[in-house]
Amino acid sequence: MRQPPRARHLLILEDDVDLRRQWRHAAEDSGLLCSEAETVDAAEEAIRRSRVDAIIVDMFLGPPDEGSPVKGGMLFIHHLRNPTSERLPSWTVDIPVISVTGSNPTVNALPYARSVGANLTLRKPVPPGYLISAVHQLIADRADS
Repeated sequence: MRQPPRARHLLILEDDVDLRRQWRHAAEDSGLLCSEAETVDAAEEAIRRSRVDAIIVDMFLGPPDEGSPVKGGMLFIHHLRNPTSERLPSWTVDIPVISVTGSNPTVNALPYARSVGANLTLRKPVPPGYLISAVHQLIADRADS
């Protein structure tokens, strides 16, 4: 007997709780399972607990004076794409990643996010419907390859 396809799982790494919940509701309304993480450590733990099919990553995590792409989203994406340590399993190299930022446009966070492995980069505010459509497209593209 054939098993039904498993639901796709989205991980949202975003420190803004309201925005994270808004994206989660949109994702769940579209049929995705969803996990949330506020920190890189929490996101890495979520990945070790459960296989995910796509990740939305905020580039700057934490208060504005502490938010650093080196400590936040970019380093997380780098770890996903280069799982040489015990931090993350090797299957993370192919997870579709959407990086988002609301940072000052003069900061080159988005091009750098692409260079470390983000599949898509978006500047906040991002309409939830658009963001979740992009997630579904990246998951479909990965399944086709």
